[in-house]
Amino acid sequence: MKARAKLSSLLLATCMTVVMSSVFAQTAEKSKAESAENKAAIEALHGTDAVSKLSKEWQGQPIVFSSSKCTIDGTWAWVEAAPGTKDGKQHFEGLSGVMHKVKGKWQLAAWVSGEVASAQDPDGSFTSWSKKFVKEHPDCPEKIFPAKAASK
Repeated sequence: MKARAKLSSLLLATCMTVVMSSVFAQTAEKSKAESAENKAAIEALHGTDAVSKLSKEWQGQPIVFSSSKCTIDGTWAWVEAAPGTKDGKQHFEGLSGVMHKVKGKWQLAAWVSGEVASAQDPDGSFTSWSKKFVKEHPDCPEKIFPAKAASK
């Protein structure tokens, strides 16, 4: 009976190890895929008029994003990025907006206007802006938006 109990325990431990290994592997693969997708959405910002304009103003220097955040749900993403030059001599306040993946490529759907950040109630203004955006784009999930306006 003791041998049977030990065998059962060993079998259970082996099964748990296999299951947990599979879960961790899937999580790691999902994290890599999410990271790649986040990077692709942020990198797509380079093609926007605002970032191109900054590059021209900065004598054509390549733009890098010193900090960025990205929340993706399906084909929609909320992005926050702080553009600057590689040498760190030029930088710009953070940009925030919504990206939409169309035909496999991320495109800017809308920037949050500067009026939102400079409003007397930036959080209320941002909530109004995001609700209006979702109303105009009903397939965009509300959960991509942060609870509060991005600080500038």
